[in-house]
Amino acid sequence: MVFDKLDQMENVLKSRPPFADLDNFPADAQLGLLSMSWAMGPKFNFPKFQAFVAAGDWSSAATECRFRPDTSTITIRNDRDLLLFRNAAAVIDQGLDPDILVWPQAA
Repeated sequence: MVFDKLDQMENVLKSRPPFADLDNFPADAQLGLLSMSWAMGPKFNFPKFQAFVAAGDWSSAATECRFRPDTSTITIRNDRDLLLFRNAAAVIDQGLDPDILVWPQAA
């Protein structure tokens, strides 16, 4: 059931222009995006975040990935998503393999 839900979210995300190239995002960015979708649904609307993702600017996407209420377990999710997008930036900057998930470590 979980994998079916992830597949559904992935398909919706790929239908949206900022995320159409999802298959080519670094693995950490893919996981961060799916995490956000799991929490808010794949049609969430964060214009700055979406623009940064579309541009492949993972460092800036990390600054715009938090959602509210930023308390309790959502804070933990937000912190992990932030790390995932920072890792995606580091993978690109350092020329690491984008298909290999760095999380839960920091790149």
